[in-house]
Amino acid sequence: MDSGAFRLVVGDDSVPLDGNGDGVIDEGDPLATIGQATFDGRAAASLQLEINHSSSTGYAALFGITAIGGDVIRFRVEV
Repeated sequence: MDSGAFRLVVGDDSVPLDGNGDGVIDEGDPLATIGQATFDGRAAASLQLEINHSSSTGYAALFGITAIGGDVIRFRVEV
């Protein structure tokens, strides 16, 4: 799956975003949903990710993208 020119790096891989292991991060995964996001005055269906780190939870919306290859997400554990 072509993701363009970006790679998302998350610091904790204890809960993988590709929760069902099919190689695609989409609404079939427990930490991903599809919702409307707005950017620069435009609205579009967008993949919304719940990103859990050791002590906090954050959210990211990938505007206009509803599925992305699991290989685009790279985990880096910092010691």
